[in-house]
Amino acid sequence: MKKILIAFSVLMIAVTVNAQKKKCCSIGLGFKAGTNFAKYVGHDVSTQTVLKPYIGTSVNFKFSDKFLVKQEILFSSEGSQSGTDADKERFTTAYLALPLMLQLNISKSIFLETGPQVNILIKAEHHMADLTTDIKDTYQPATIGWDLGIGAKLKSGFGLNARYAAAFGNIFKDQPISAHSSVISIGFFYNLWNK
Repeated sequence: MKKILIAFSVLMIAVTVNAQKKKCCSIGLGFKAGTNFAKYVGHDVSTQTVLKPYIGTSVNFKFSDKFLVKQEILFSSEGSQSGTDADKERFTTAYLALPLMLQLNISKSIFLETGPQVNILIKAEHHMADLTTDIKDTYQPATIGWDLGIGAKLKSGFGLNARYAAAFGNIFKDQPISAHSSVISIGFFYNLWNK
């Protein structure tokens, strides 16, 4: 996983340096926030969706009217739940999410986007009745996944977007169960410039 994080960091730096050196694109800054519809999926689990917030910022590299690369830094709350209301079991996680997205503008207002995402675990808790337990040691410290999204933007810089993110591999370590996170994010964004 360390090799993945290093390679991801090198890629981000290379894109930034190349853009500044060749002056082939304009650079902008954006902010975004919204709601995650998150759950765990896999052969060993059957969970229900939980609603959690996300918030963050992005640096945008606009190469043309059609193509844009976005490096985002997000604080993303996720997790899952299972059981009935009387016996609810909840898992709550928080990640520093680093999506690197290629955006294709299919019109002046509509875009598609896709790209890899690295998730660095900040916290993980298990909730049962009134008992909360720190279970960070049972999770992988970092995961990598892939994102697919669609969005709409206005000339003012405001916009809405929806995105699906799935993590590769098991999110747990040294556990008898295997699962990965599945997250649908819906939210809004605002680009200060490079709109």
